[in-house]
Amino acid sequence: MNKRREKKKSKFGLILLCLLPIAVISFFNWRAQRAPVGGVAFKQLPAVEQEKRREHLAQVENQVKDLERKVKNNEKAPFELVVTEADLNTFLQDRINTDKFPIREPRAGFSPGQITVQGTADYKGFSAPASLSGTLKAENGQAAFHADSLTIQGFPAPGSLKEKAEREINKVAQELTQDSVNLETIAVEQGQVILRGTTK
Repeated sequence: MNKRREKKKSKFGLILLCLLPIAVISFFNWRAQRAPVGGVAFKQLPAVEQEKRREHLAQVENQVKDLERKVKNNEKAPFELVVTEADLNTFLQDRINTDKFPIREPRAGFSPGQITVQGTADYKGFSAPASLSGTLKAENGQAAFHADSLTIQGFPAPGSLKEKAEREINKVAQELTQDSVNLETIAVEQGQVILRGTTK
């Protein structure tokens, strides 16, 4: 009788042992894919909504062009630029090729004090869901991004990969601002970021 019970226990333990890795992987897959930032992907939006977002982004781009004009004319003037979550996602998903970005098919979200970018990253020969979070601040007149965390498939990525992503983002940010504006403050709020400064 005891032998039968022991056999049942050992079989039950073996089943649990086999199911445990599956449960752990499923949990991390769920965690990696839950709570996507940036709302619905641009391609999945109705055509009317896509057009509205393009029009709003065009207004932001016109403000940027106005700043560029002031820089060319050596007009030193204060500015305030508001970029919404929808503006950034329309830009990332509809205007530019992001195939060479550290995170492909990106979507971005703004929450108080933090920016999060989610998408797909290549790691050790496979593609997996990735999420990068960090802060964006004005430092020495330029935009500076500091990565707080980078996860791939729900697991923390190596520090070297996080640093590479941080460098790539800062490279783009500094190319956009270093010769044109002096950024004084960057306020990351829920759903939008506000940049204030003066033209050079």
